[in-house]
Amino acid sequence: MELEWALPREPEAPFRARQAVGELTEGLRWRAADVLIVVSELVTNSVRHAGGAPIELRARRTPGVLEVEVCDPMPGFDVPAADMDKASLGEGGVGLAIVEVLTDDWGIRTNAHACVWARFEVGDSASPSDELGSHP
Repeated sequence: MELEWALPREPEAPFRARQAVGELTEGLRWRAADVLIVVSELVTNSVRHAGGAPIELRARRTPGVLEVEVCDPMPGFDVPAADMDKASLGEGGVGLAIVEVLTDDWGIRTNAHACVWARFEVGDSASPSDELGSHP
């Protein structure tokens, strides 16, 4: 099962993304929460840090693997270190650290867009697909 969505850049985008990807988490029990938290973090980062065009959300579930990818029209970025001082003040700064902890693999790729992808192994027959998450 696969989905592609163009999300408007608005405060409700993370909620809409969780709703869309939620369809792919059926039967995952506790792992579903990991997927939805990561999707929310990635879309929230895009809403906060990128301007302009809608956010592109892609998700795919194959036997054993669920992959998500969030793209926006920015040139890319270096992964910042988690800033726990800012986080303790409620200012953010730990979203990608959360992604690191909750995923089996993740990364950033850039071309005309910045895309952050995440992979979750969700069963015994996990084997990554060749499309989403196939990164240089």
